[in-house]
Amino acid sequence: MTLTQLPVLDLSLGDDPATAADFRAELRRVTHEIGFFYLTGHGISDAEFSRIIDVAQNFFALPEDEKLAIENTNSPHFRGYTRTGGERTQGRVDWREQIDIGPERAPVAEPVNDFDHLTGPNQYPESLPELREATDSWHAQLSQVAHASSNSGRSASASPAIISPTRSPRMPNPSSRSFAIPKPSPSP
Repeated sequence: MTLTQLPVLDLSLGDDPATAADFRAELRRVTHEIGFFYLTGHGISDAEFSRIIDVAQNFFALPEDEKLAIENTNSPHFRGYTRTGGERTQGRVDWREQIDIGPERAPVAEPVNDFDHLTGPNQYPESLPELREATDSWHAQLSQVAHASSNSGRSASASPAIISPTRSPRMPNPSSRSFAIPKPSPSP
């Protein structure tokens, strides 16, 4: 099977008793056969999409020294900025700059698993306080979408979905089987 475009699933169909069973069946099929999909009906407004993208663009437009002040090498939790060429995947340089921000949490006091070290506070540039506000709001909204997706996925015996705050497909965590991408409403 050649896939020419990602499937689009409407999460709101999982809430309607008349369409929930069909939605769960399609969710199961897509997560097991394809693994990637766009997600509509998630309740995230176009304004929130614009806000997170605008604040991200403002961050990357900052002077290099302001971004390096929150370099992820300063964080034991690997949160913060990575300069272009500073990231490696499978031993190869990734030619992109990025900022790693996760849900704001206290560090795990007594780590049991290797990934427990990734839990901790974020770093934010002093000159861009709206970055914290926008990402906190974004994480809260995506948590609600993830919860709704996971509930539908469990009902469909599907793997839990990863919700990515992007508009374009990105590779999922290799240990995952499905990958949902919230999709903004189409422009008029």
